[in-house]
Amino acid sequence: MKRSNSLKNLLKDDVQKHCEIKEMTQTDTKIILGLWEQNQQKAISLISEIEIRQDYNKAESKWHEANEYFIVNELYLSEEVAAETRKMLDLMIKY
Repeated sequence: MKRSNSLKNLLKDDVQKHCEIKEMTQTDTKIILGLWEQNQQKAISLISEIEIRQDYNKAESKWHEANEYFIVNELYLSEEVAAETRKMLDLMIKY
């Protein structure tokens, strides 16, 4: 829970704004706001899980961009550079 400390003292309206800023779905936002009044710690855990999932999705999207850029430009790279780039991209997708 990397963000839990910064969320503990927020009001419900602040949590809703946070969800909007983080571009969470309306469904997730409703669930979080419902939990906020019942069990704030569970709501914070859910926010953290969603943000982690968003981070992974962004990272995967960036990997696809890098891979596409590599494929388009591979012809212009030396064999050595192309091989090392492929290794790097393969390692990135593993993690």
